[in-house]
Amino acid sequence: IDAQFDSMHESEYNLFKRQLSLNKLKTGDILLADRAYTSNALMYELHHKGVDYCMRMRVNWNEVTNLLTSGEESRIVKLDLPRRSKHIQEECNSTVNYVICRLVCITLDSGEKEVLC
Repeated sequence: IDAQFDSMHESEYNLFKRQLSLNKLKTGDILLADRAYTSNALMYELHHKGVDYCMRMRVNWNEVTNLLTSGEESRIVKLDLPRRSKHIQEECNSTVNYVICRLVCITLDSGEKEVLC
């Protein structure tokens, strides 16, 4: 378990990016992240480093909306690496520009639905 701490004037996102830049994550580790931190590029990079992850997804993603409206409990999706993140593909020494992951819909006690990836 690892974490970043700073003054209340530092944003959570900057702390998150700082944590990731330390390259402490290794094959077999699990990263848990809230929806503010999810991105195709992050999932791509984690996948290629062999790091497992579970992220709460934002509902404004097309893949998430499609799952929620389908009534399905889970779905395998292909998430393309954005063109602006092509450098990550090069850093990972990969010819593949996407990541495959499973979206899972969870119904909370309140009836609200959350989607995890």
